[in-house]
Amino acid sequence: MTHSNFKKDTAQAVQERDFPRLLKLCRAAQEADPLFADAWFLESVAAEAGRDMAAAIKLVSKALELSPGNIEYLVQKARYHSQVSQDEAAKKTADAAIAAGPRTAQQLDTLGVVLTRLGDYLTAANLLRNAAAAAPKHPQIRFNLAAAEQFLGNDAAAVENYEAVIRLAPGHARSYWALSELQKNKSNTQYETSLRTLAANPRLSDRDSLYVAHALARIEESRGDTNAAIKRLVLAKAHRRKALQYDFTSDQRMFNALQNKHYAADNSPAKTAGHRQPLFIVGMPRTGTTLLERMLTAHPLIATLGEQQALPQAVKHLSGVKGHSVLSEAVVANANIHGQELEDRYAALLKTRTDALPGMPRYVIDKMPLNFLYLGFIFSHMPQARVVVLRRHPMDAGLSNFRQLFALDYSYYNYSYDLADTGRYVASFESLLRHWEQLLGPRLLSVQYEDLVAGPEPEIRRLLARLELHWDPACLEFHKQGGAVATPSASQVREPLYSTAVGRWRRYGDALLPLRKALLDGGIAIPEP
Repeated sequence: MTHSNFKKDTAQAVQERDFPRLLKLCRAAQEADPLFADAWFLESVAAEAGRDMAAAIKLVSKALELSPGNIEYLVQKARYHSQVSQDEAAKKTADAAIAAGPRTAQQLDTLGVVLTRLGDYLTAANLLRNAAAAAPKHPQIRFNLAAAEQFLGNDAAAVENYEAVIRLAPGHARSYWALSELQKNKSNTQYETSLRTLAANPRLSDRDSLYVAHALARIEESRGDTNAAIKRLVLAKAHRRKALQYDFTSDQRMFNALQNKHYAADNSPAKTAGHRQPLFIVGMPRTGTTLLERMLTAHPLIATLGEQQALPQAVKHLSGVKGHSVLSEAVVANANIHGQELEDRYAALLKTRTDALPGMPRYVIDKMPLNFLYLGFIFSHMPQARVVVLRRHPMDAGLSNFRQLFALDYSYYNYSYDLADTGRYVASFESLLRHWEQLLGPRLLSVQYEDLVAGPEPEIRRLLARLELHWDPACLEFHKQGGAVATPSASQVREPLYSTAVGRWRRYGDALLPLRKALLDGGIAIPEP
């Protein structure tokens, strides 16, 4: 087979997603010419399709040995490393690709997405702007740029690009949803007709149905029709829950395993490292964790890495359990960690990000809310770590989780597709937190969301004192900070403090009865006004 025929045949196989044929073509080409770099590179594409990322990285590395500096290979290698959270390798490879000079819109876009995942939003946005300039009619590139602009707080540019996506691809459901999230505190009915047309399409996928339902629910809520909004979400989320075959008992078993595991927990005061101590902000999602993060990072001795997966990945790695599930009964049972293994693994996973932080902050925040699941591991094996847990009225916590559309491919959030499941999850969270409080005592700092928004200064003063830091009034001017925010609260935390979300559950009446019943059945008291 000539190289030209190989290129033609493999392009057809990739287009048709015929990866077994692609693999066969690559192996034949390698046998005929072991120095043919493209044959190794395209086999890496087949390996990725088979979800064998270790093989994909090995194969693209072989291609780069044969063709050093090949920009296409470098871009894909950076993407592969990023997909498996190998941040240091991803950053090094992405930097090499940028130095080599990406030539196409697709290469610029891919590098922009990689650097977005790495938290380098400024560089990512510049790459994506160049990609959009090179391919202004490419919907996905414009969407990726919109997301990067949104993370940076460039809301006008984000809106402009999301609207461009809708003009280019009127059925791009995720862009309608993204706009509704960006403008969630505004009444925007501009796209209501288009959304209702999409909602009526019987061929709409479960994923797109969720995007459309959430966008329409925002419109209905803005009119005060909370009953219609909840009914719409209940229906759309029920379809997704059925497709996932989710059953809360799997999460319940995980909670039980966490609570029953023996931890060599130390409830003595955290050791002082002098600088860059981990500060975990945890709690149920949508309970004020981003707000508290922004308040604390206004302090000159506190920096943040945002929401990271390093702790779950470190525990999973040390457990030795294989498979796609990050946390399970098996992971908990087999995570018999010794000495500083967890601390060292966690630090290694975040090294690229922490090295990029300016100055020498005393504390570095990891604001992955669901790290509350790992408190036993933190307090047993990370003696320098501090933890702040956010609590919120259980009905508001449950409602805010149900109203939020989380990452669709992240199984941690499967509970949020049903009101009763959400109530069960909140109840399990509260039960686990009570367990940690009894076990850990003073090492666990707690903040009530309602107290934080009603009187932020005394709460922040209390936390800073516990962290042995001086008071800084900048903590109350959190909304004036620059920097990226890559969470669902990105737009809210750039506004002055407001309390309109407190007690929101009361506007929904009997529509929330399944949530209320699940909380009560789980032994959770529901405070009344």
